[in-house]
Amino acid sequence: MKKIKLFPAPHTEMVLNVSEQMVKDIEDCYVKAFDKGRAVERVCEFLGVSLSDTIAVGDSMNDFEMLKAADIGVCMGNGSSSLRGIADMICP
Repeated sequence: MKKIKLFPAPHTEMVLNVSEQMVKDIEDCYVKAFDKGRAVERVCEFLGVSLSDTIAVGDSMNDFEMLKAADIGVCMGNGSSSLRGIADMICP
């Protein structure tokens, strides 16, 4: 496991533990100056993966930036109607 500093300010630093083989989960990010979209970008930078090789799946508006950042954004069928509107795919 390696740690990634997601937000460098000392009083609001967030760290993700990621395996080198696969990022399994990005928990909800609630720091105002940071969002899940930026988390996807930082994890890709760390792992040397292109954003064009990413898929994000979400169901609520706190996933909006993540779906926009990923190459393919998937919204769950029971997800927010606004999020379904920007998703590339809807998952049943």
